[in-house]
Amino acid sequence: MQNTKIFTTAFASVYPHYIQKAEKKGRTKSEVHEIIHWLTGYDEQAIQEQLNNRNDFKTFFEQAPQMNPKTSLIKGVICGYRIEEIEDELMRNIRYLDKLIDELAKGKKDGKDIKGIILATLPSSLNNILNLESHPIQMTRKERTEDILKKEGIKINVNLPHIESEEETQLRTPKEIAARVAILAITNFVAFNTIDSETATDYMIEYDLWEYVTPKEKDFLSDPTEDKKFQETWKCECIWVLLWALKIVDTLPFPNELCDLNNIPLEKYPVGGDRDPNDFINAHHEIRSKSQILDASDLYYRYDWACVDARINNREMTQVHPGIVYERHYALNWLTNYMDQEWDHISCDT
Repeated sequence: MQNTKIFTTAFASVYPHYIQKAEKKGRTKSEVHEIIHWLTGYDEQAIQEQLNNRNDFKTFFEQAPQMNPKTSLIKGVICGYRIEEIEDELMRNIRYLDKLIDELAKGKKDGKDIKGIILATLPSSLNNILNLESHPIQMTRKERTEDILKKEGIKINVNLPHIESEEETQLRTPKEIAARVAILAITNFVAFNTIDSETATDYMIEYDLWEYVTPKEKDFLSDPTEDKKFQETWKCECIWVLLWALKIVDTLPFPNELCDLNNIPLEKYPVGGDRDPNDFINAHHEIRSKSQILDASDLYYRYDWACVDARINNREMTQVHPGIVYERHYALNWLTNYMDQEWDHISCDT
């Protein structure tokens, strides 16, 4: 079942993500517009009018001057669904656009006009622009993950695409990771009532850590309600993932039981006692290989899909804990710079 909320979502609210995804890979806003023009017939002025009017996707496609007749040739998988098997016309049109933007971002800048690339590619071969060809390493990673899921009895979506390759991924720096885990450790103390929010705030200001605190974390510290504290306790899983990335803990245990931060030796923890947390942040940390982190990222991406699938189909997920899976997926997406999103706004797409 696909989420039809996108039908009433403003095109203008998703448009910046299209641009961001393209520019991250060296493509341009004008090339995104060429994709939109090829697909829908909208020119520059018409695209801007759609953005200014904040029309939803339903209106955006209803008002399209002329859908390209070659769209029916577009094949491949996007968001876990095979495009040619989508029955709803509006959803299929939305996924056509998603797929074209996705492939634009995957392609290398070669000086060709993007409209020309699409038109030249459609009649003969759909592999470059319209049909997802997986990198051998990525497929091997996907196949390894699916083998793990099969052995664990967890539902597999064979159409779920591969994640980005090692060449396409830029990991967070060791210092970024260390700073993030230090802040999470402090807010976690507040969540578990180890210290109060005023003490935590004063501590972070004293040690010049306030610049690392996100807006949502500042909101939590200014008003740490019991509900917010409960939500923050889940960040134990994020802390564990980041410490795993820094090689401070050895494994990511199977996600059916909450991790216990008390199992981490105090001398290896980023904060505690009278230690200066900047010593931890500025220490020489060796992070795990890109391959190891992407293996974990791919695994939790597919775990999370299974959890979401179980939830929307009113089935109980018994093998893994959905909350643990989500938090670890969240931290791994931050580690891999997924969509260049910052901590407060990480999305766990499945």
